[in-house]
Amino acid sequence: MMNNMRNTISALTPGGKLIMLLLACMVAWLMVTATLFASVPLIFGISIGQLPHILSDASLEEWRYLMMYLQGGSSLGLFVGGAMLYGYYAEREQHVGFNWASQSNSYTLFGVFITLIVLLGLMPMVDLLDRLNQMIVFPESLSFFETYLRERQDALSDQIGALIHIESVTDFLLATLVLAVIPAVGEEWVFRGKLQGLLQRITGSAHGGVWLTSLLFALFHQQFFTLLPMMFLALFLGYIYAYTRSLWMVVAAHFVNNFASLLFVHFNNGDIHHQVDLPIWSYLLSGFLLLGGIILLIFQWKKLGVYGHYSTH
Repeated sequence: MMNNMRNTISALTPGGKLIMLLLACMVAWLMVTATLFASVPLIFGISIGQLPHILSDASLEEWRYLMMYLQGGSSLGLFVGGAMLYGYYAEREQHVGFNWASQSNSYTLFGVFITLIVLLGLMPMVDLLDRLNQMIVFPESLSFFETYLRERQDALSDQIGALIHIESVTDFLLATLVLAVIPAVGEEWVFRGKLQGLLQRITGSAHGGVWLTSLLFALFHQQFFTLLPMMFLALFLGYIYAYTRSLWMVVAAHFVNNFASLLFVHFNNGDIHHQVDLPIWSYLLSGFLLLGGIILLIFQWKKLGVYGHYSTH
């Protein structure tokens, strides 16, 4: 019966598999989240009835470790658990795991190095987009919606800032795991490794898959006033994956971006809103780098086809 179910699901259309991916992520998230909350009394000695009070007050000593536990675990469930569950049922004839072995192509280490250098070079452009995004003002008729979005983003930012409160090596390793390692592996596994390919098939274009996946990635983070820089970074990761088909590269780039942000916030005493005035030459260099990437993409536009350069599908 299990084999019949796997055969049926693996034969679904791309649209059907997209629904299956969403369901797999939701089911895995619900199962893991329920297990996490049920285990809180055993691990932290906190009753279920105390949870709402503790989770609503970031000044409490228990809040940060409890949030790390719940956030890290639920992310593992949503992304890693979802990707594994989807892969088991929907990719019967393919590798259903992260498939680290298949990522060990000869170009990978050099490619990761170049990818990280380019990513760092684009950071001033990310900063510029962030500043432009912050300047967006809604029409008067939608001012209530703008207020809601800003308050929502400020609350999320303050929560992240409170989580990055490093007082020991253990705190540093825990913050790195929850805020850099798990998102890099899990989100790339689902968004680039699974979702992008499905959307490429649905739209009939590698570019359609990259842009739709990037938009969904940016919207998923629920921070409208960082939507532009997040979309920009997502497009960078999407095209890297479309050209190389290497999750190593996008995971490494995602990790470096998150880890650098973690260090930046930590060294600014948890102030996630702090901005640094970069020298004008860095913006010019970043702009030339972006222009070169756009020109390269224009010349390579048609070669990506539906699935990307190195797709074996």
